[in-house]
Amino acid sequence: MRVATCASGVALAAAFTGCATSSLPIDETVGKSLEEVSEHVGDTTTLLTQDVSPRVGLEATYQQGGDDTAWIVVASCADDAVVDSATMAEVAVIPKRAYTAEVRSEIADDDFADAVSCDGLSFR
Repeated sequence: MRVATCASGVALAAAFTGCATSSLPIDETVGKSLEEVSEHVGDTTTLLTQDVSPRVGLEATYQQGGDDTAWIVVASCADDAVVDSATMAEVAVIPKRAYTAEVRSEIADDDFADAVSCDGLSFR
């Protein structure tokens, strides 16, 4: 199960089967496209996707079912150290065009760590 919170704040759910060839540790998801991360999400995993575009001065426009290659993960957490074996994961995304050197520096300084709530999810 993949759950996405869109700009309107409404949660949408749809079945999603991953087709990844190797495991993806949750601590390696930041900087990857949402599509890359989604490839590791199994059909029994719930993925909450938060569009945090307003944090980089843009309108929140993420829509589930859109082009996930156009979105970059800037924060993440899960109930397992590996996305592939997690049953619950949360990611915060921004448009790829907004993933600038300045944003990468802010991520390195943990400025985006609070972009995901991670309630009950102890792996980042």
